[in-house]
Amino acid sequence: LTVAYALDVIQSIIYAVMTSAGDMLIENNKNIYMSYAYFTLVRRAMQVANYFHNDPDPNASGEWMFKNFLGTGFTVIAVNGLYGTSRIVCTYAANIVYGVDLENDAENFEVFYDRYRDLVLFRAKWKQGAKIAFPNMVVEYNGGTY
Repeated sequence: LTVAYALDVIQSIIYAVMTSAGDMLIENNKNIYMSYAYFTLVRRAMQVANYFHNDPDPNASGEWMFKNFLGTGFTVIAVNGLYGTSRIVCTYAANIVYGVDLENDAENFEVFYDRYRDLVLFRAKWKQGAKIAFPNMVVEYNGGTY
């Protein structure tokens, strides 16, 4: 991705949503996730294209985003999870599901008293992960392919 065609890539992703995952258009929180490096290129491309009125804003978690990107209804978000990749992922927020194994399997909770430091301590271990609920509602750009 370069500054010269960063906006074209984002518009192509939105077009791909309209043509291949059109049901996503009725969903709220349509997001385009990318690394901070790509987000910086998109921000620079916005400046070069004279879109100075579209400044990115940090959300409560500190992630930078363009809300309602160029009036399309999509939000472009920089995330740490795509660091070092050439992937850009577009889906709606509720399609990404976070899960844990807290009913049995491998969780381990322990509450204990440390009498030397006079503290009650809590230790927990579990498995966790994120999955896509509906893979047909995802458009992914991977450095030249969709």
